[in-house]
Amino acid sequence: MTPKEKIAIFGAAVIMLYLWWYTIAIWTGKRKTQNPASWLMWFILDCLLLVVTFLGGKPIWLPLAYAAGCGPVMVVNFFRGKLVWSWWREGLALGAASVATYIWLSSGADWGIISGAAAMTIAGIPLYVNLAKKPDRSSFWMWFLTAFACVCTAIGSDWSVTGLALAVGSFAYNSTLSVVVLRRVK
Repeated sequence: MTPKEKIAIFGAAVIMLYLWWYTIAIWTGKRKTQNPASWLMWFILDCLLLVVTFLGGKPIWLPLAYAAGCGPVMVVNFFRGKLVWSWWREGLALGAASVATYIWLSSGADWGIISGAAAMTIAGIPLYVNLAKKPDRSSFWMWFLTAFACVCTAIGSDWSVTGLALAVGSFAYNSTLSVVVLRRVK
């Protein structure tokens, strides 16, 4: 294993462990519950990216960490949260995942990786809008540590478009949210 691979694995482990901690925090009432439907859609997107990244022959550490971390958060929210479906949040994520899946199946794993990374960013638009209107400072570490994991993934990548697609797209989104949630709204 190369030092670059170790850096990528370290970043992935950081965000996965944080999501496991987040799961426990929701279960114990230290963090508020969220809509399990939203977490289900994120889990589906994470699994899609895990599969296409594997099939594309790229390192799977970041999408594996996303899926392995998101899964328990989704489950605890099914037990503790209230299931609500909205076409703006969950519907957009479902549509983005469906388009990415179609592109992957019709054009191959490389395009699946790129479209999956784009789908995650598109699916995140409603959350971005909500956090821009009402910043949640307590969510800073989620976004910051995810951005950190993306930097580690980029360092460990092969620097190809498909090797960087998820890391760069997710870094742009999560680092922006790191700043947005710290704003003070009048």
